[in-house]
Amino acid sequence: MLGALEKLWNDCGADVESVFEKLGEDPKKALKYPPPNGALFAQKYLEGYYTYYEAPEESEASVAARMEARDEALSPMEVLVLLFPDVEPALLEAAFQEANGHLEQTVELLLTAMFFSSLDTNVATVDVGDVGDVWRWLGPR
Repeated sequence: MLGALEKLWNDCGADVESVFEKLGEDPKKALKYPPPNGALFAQKYLEGYYTYYEAPEESEASVAARMEARDEALSPMEVLVLLFPDVEPALLEAAFQEANGHLEQTVELLLTAMFFSSLDTNVATVDVGDVGDVWRWLGPR
């Protein structure tokens, strides 16, 4: 890739605007900090020195629609599995039920149970008994 960019630089006669026109990119950064040769241009271009990130334009309505879309939303159990990949799904479900279906409280419950279990063993684990005990200790909020 370096060689191809250096060749492009040389083929364009070291003309920054011509190079960036062929790349379909904005030359502003390269014009402000012009590279002295093709090798340095290729290196800096690949490192992102001459590129800009432009966030895609999205209307408020499309963002709201995407957030409401059922097919893009994760279920609470999917979130819990992502957050606690080493915990059995049955235990995650029990913790979720113990927290009356509140995701934030379920996470707090699981983290607290893991913390207290690690005090004795230096290994964070959770079992079903821990969840109920911790929930009674924390109390409903």
